[in-house]
Amino acid sequence: MLSMIGLLGGIGLLIYLTMRGMNLLLAAPLSAFIVAIFSGLPIFPQLAGEGEVNFLTNYMNGFAGFITSWYLMFLFGAIFGKLMEDSGAADSVSKWIIDKIGMKRAALAVVIACAVLTYGGVCLFVVAFSVYPMALSLFKEANLPRRFIPAALAFGSTTFTMTSAGSPEIQNWIPIEFLGTSPYAAWEVSFIVAIFMMAFGYWWLKKMINKAIRNGEKFEARETDTALIRENLPSPLLSMIPLVVVLVISFISHDSLAQSALIIALLSGCFATYFLNRKYFTNVWGAVSDCADTWCYFSGHFILDFLKCLSERQRGSGSLSFFLLKSGRYPLCRLALFAEFLGLFARSAMLFAGSTGLFAKCTSLFAGFPFLLKLRNWNQVIF
Repeated sequence: MLSMIGLLGGIGLLIYLTMRGMNLLLAAPLSAFIVAIFSGLPIFPQLAGEGEVNFLTNYMNGFAGFITSWYLMFLFGAIFGKLMEDSGAADSVSKWIIDKIGMKRAALAVVIACAVLTYGGVCLFVVAFSVYPMALSLFKEANLPRRFIPAALAFGSTTFTMTSAGSPEIQNWIPIEFLGTSPYAAWEVSFIVAIFMMAFGYWWLKKMINKAIRNGEKFEARETDTALIRENLPSPLLSMIPLVVVLVISFISHDSLAQSALIIALLSGCFATYFLNRKYFTNVWGAVSDCADTWCYFSGHFILDFLKCLSERQRGSGSLSFFLLKSGRYPLCRLALFAEFLGLFARSAMLFAGSTGLFAKCTSLFAGFPFLLKLRNWNQVIF
């Protein structure tokens, strides 16, 4: 019971400290320390028995291990996104899609533009900043309530494209390390689910927009609205080539290189973007230098990764492992709900830290998979 209190208290403290402006690199280890104290973990290896879990060793091993496994993927993904942004390639693709679909289906145009960019490997930050000016102009022209612009951006960027088979986004590649699968695992099911998510999500979004219009809502212009759409853009067809390069190379090399294939794919996308659109760059080295902020993506992960060592140590009825795997029925459902619970808290912390919640979804998955590996006797799992 104390360990669960410590877990909730630690994540709550993480949210509070980031709300107060503390850097996550400081807030995360402090919150993990609270979790360790309530779980009865020895702080230093000298205070622990031989082979026993301790806070300092396991926390730093998680810190170093995650960076070793995933840092280059995040780095090249961030560079690829910034190159697509600075060259105008992301703007060109989204503008072309929006122009083709047109004003009558403004919300759908924004959703599809975001979906194409994210499924091509462009990070969420770049997609949001690239599509937003055009979405603003389109919603204004169609006289749709502007409060639905974030909904359209989020729906196209963070739902069906992020978890679909073959997606180069990181959460589709994290399971490879734990489950020995590929990014195309169960692609038939993934395809059906993606179609359902897209169809139902767009139906719901359109329903809410129509309801708002019937209630008299319309687009409300603001003084801060400016024409932010870039005029000098590369060809949309050339701009799509780097997206195709990422998808093709990840598909060709995923069997032999597993998750390392994503590094090669994203790096190839960076080169393709540079050589195809180099005359359109405004500040290429400045864009690459901005990717140093990738460090902040990792800081929210460590408190979640620390749960792995807690599960290895705790065995009692109040432990996290017992709650997930031994108490009652439907362990897979409890695991899914708990991973989403972790993601909810972590997304809140990342949001207050000035980031998006996307990485927190990845970390909740990363923290949950070790528990999933303990479900070895699948015949006894009751669905």
